[in-house]
Amino acid sequence: MKLNVGLSTCRNILRKGGNAVDAAITALLCDGLSCPQSMGLGGGFLMTLYNKTTGKAYAINAREKAPAAATLGMFHGNYKAAQTGALAAAIPAEVLGYWTVYHRFGGGVPWRDLFEEPIALALNGVNINHHLAKNIRLYEDHIRRSPQLT
Repeated sequence: MKLNVGLSTCRNILRKGGNAVDAAITALLCDGLSCPQSMGLGGGFLMTLYNKTTGKAYAINAREKAPAAATLGMFHGNYKAAQTGALAAAIPAEVLGYWTVYHRFGGGVPWRDLFEEPIALALNGVNINHHLAKNIRLYEDHIRRSPQLT
């Protein structure tokens, strides 16, 4: 994704009356499109917020959670299961984290407005970054063999 796309998306949220938190959520949604191996709706995030007016800082932990049936030793002797397949999946927390941050610190624009431009970008396609392109090349054979990914 070109940098100016993310900047214009943030600027549009601010012009509609959103604050920096609203704009950040939209920017992160856009970033998840071009860098899905590192972030996006199927994952989670950590965020630090500072309110200059109150002088308070906040840490938000919206990381993925392990499934309820997960055990401490479930991958001992089977490291590949931690990388691919159903056991490798975690329970996404990104949208819930954004929702929480929006309600506590944002909310200058309707929730749906934060998703309008990221959805349009997703429907029209985005440029991927170098890191994702490298990973696609690295795992190309696996991607082509996987019925879920082809």
